[in-house]
Amino acid sequence: MKHILFICVSMLVGYIVSCDTSKNVVHNEVNNPVSPELKKNAFLKFENDTIFSYSPKKSYVLCQKSIPENNMNPNILTEFFVYDLTSKKVIYEDKISSSHVSWYSDYELLIVQQKGTIVSPDDSGKISYLYNLKLLKKTSKKEKAITR
Repeated sequence: MKHILFICVSMLVGYIVSCDTSKNVVHNEVNNPVSPELKKNAFLKFENDTIFSYSPKKSYVLCQKSIPENNMNPNILTEFFVYDLTSKKVIYEDKISSSHVSWYSDYELLIVQQKGTIVSPDDSGKISYLYNLKLLKKTSKKEKAITR
């Protein structure tokens, strides 16, 4: 009887753990369905832990590996790629430590990275730059402000 109870409890715990780890994180799926081809691409890179975020005009999709909420590592890599919906291919891919990636415009990513050393009390400790997907080039936000 004890063996049967142990087996049942082990199976229940195994089922609960497997359900929690296979959770698929998808944003904007209701209003913007993700194509099977893009889902397959994301699964091959990040398994089931993918966050999909469309550009403002829905020309591109930013696909990021989900970071666990209970993560205690301050230097965790932000893994992401950008998928062009017109050409149906990955046009940019990167892994950046201690960073946050989001859309700045329809074809520019805003990347905010935590610096390793903060040198003064006025220093925010953040480095921000833009990545232009059309030019495949980094620019600082200051340069962008001057040219706008």
